[in-house]
Amino acid sequence: MRTTIGLILTLLVLVSPSGVALAQGGSPANTSVKIVDPVGRTVGNATFTPTPNGAVEVQVAVAGFDPGPGGDHRLAITDVGRCESKNLQSAGDEVAVLPPIQFYPNGSATYQRTTERFTLDTLHDPSGSTLIIYAGTNPDSDRIGCAVIFAAESGTPPTGATEIYKQSPWWPYLSAHINDQSPPDIVGGPIELQLTQESGVATWVFPGPRQLDPTIFGTVDDPKATEAPPVILGAPMKIRTALPDGTFVTNVPTPFSNMFAVTQGAMNSVHMAVVDATATDGATTKDKIDFVATFEAPGGKGVYRIEVQKPAAHGWFIPTAGGVATNFIQHGITKWGTQLMPTEFDYVGFWGLGDIYLNDQKIDQNRLVHVMLTEFVRKNPYDLVFDAEVNPKARHLHVIVPPFTPKGQSSPVKTGFMLPNGMEQPFFHVMFPGIQVTAGARSTK
Repeated sequence: MRTTIGLILTLLVLVSPSGVALAQGGSPANTSVKIVDPVGRTVGNATFTPTPNGAVEVQVAVAGFDPGPGGDHRLAITDVGRCESKNLQSAGDEVAVLPPIQFYPNGSATYQRTTERFTLDTLHDPSGSTLIIYAGTNPDSDRIGCAVIFAAESGTPPTGATEIYKQSPWWPYLSAHINDQSPPDIVGGPIELQLTQESGVATWVFPGPRQLDPTIFGTVDDPKATEAPPVILGAPMKIRTALPDGTFVTNVPTPFSNMFAVTQGAMNSVHMAVVDATATDGATTKDKIDFVATFEAPGGKGVYRIEVQKPAAHGWFIPTAGGVATNFIQHGITKWGTQLMPTEFDYVGFWGLGDIYLNDQKIDQNRLVHVMLTEFVRKNPYDLVFDAEVNPKARHLHVIVPPFTPKGQSSPVKTGFMLPNGMEQPFFHVMFPGIQVTAGARSTK
């Protein structure tokens, strides 16, 4: 295997789809807050202490949960400083996920971790912020503990933590389709395609900033594409930093950076067979996916495999066209998918649910997976281009496993790949340039 590391920052931090902005100045002093349960009973306290290198030390001590919820529990920061409702949904949506907190069988726990996923400055905005403890490790589990880090200012609207997808401008359209039990067929279809790469190059993308194309995102004088959810679709102003020329760069790391590693070997392979039969989103689909991609990790740190057989019949924040779509334009100015990717022609793309393996051991499952064969959108050394630089004469396959659930909730992928800062990379974005395609109309007889 040959590995080339390109433009890796000395500090890589994890991406959150809700986009915690990085602090530009000093952080507030220590912040200590009480933790309450869903009925308002005080069950502990949490302390947030800035460190000299810009990180935050998080300390938690809780007791008195009955019955005792032993084992690992999800711990997250949310984007509204409230602990009002009985189910604690008033605290809003996740913006950062911390390593889990481990409870003893008696319902108590102590916790101390240092994190670079946020600063106190980034949590101290008008909507406030909250620390949430969950009943389990899944973001859909009940919220059992809540601590207001910074209170929401008066007038901040309530938010539903499980409904981040309703922020999407696509939601009205999608809501009219997701319960359709008989979505229409594509005209002239079905179309069956087979894509293969037997061996060769795979390019792994690391977390990093994305310079924003002024065609899509505007300038300081005329900002555009500020839609939420951040990174999932657009780039609200809070995740941007202005550059001297009046354009922007993200101030959060993203899966769409210029930082990469190239591996080459027999394990970098793709076998993909899809059928595009259903035209629109719906409750059911006739689309088919049979997908297996393997690729070597940078530095020889193992071999990954991603398998997908289940198409996503409908999307929650963008359309999926039944799971498989062919011959369409996506991303960028279309707003079909994240605008951080350039506008690009897709020969074929799919959205499905898949499982992740490392060295033949399953490490994550039922993950949202997006795969697309597109025009070439990189330039030397491997910079992600603006719209005016897209290369229509070449193409490559993108395999993306994002750090959020199909409904847009924060959910880092269990990649097992540790970054230089000691944190786990929370997504996959891997590209294969050696794809061969066989396609044609599928007989309906």
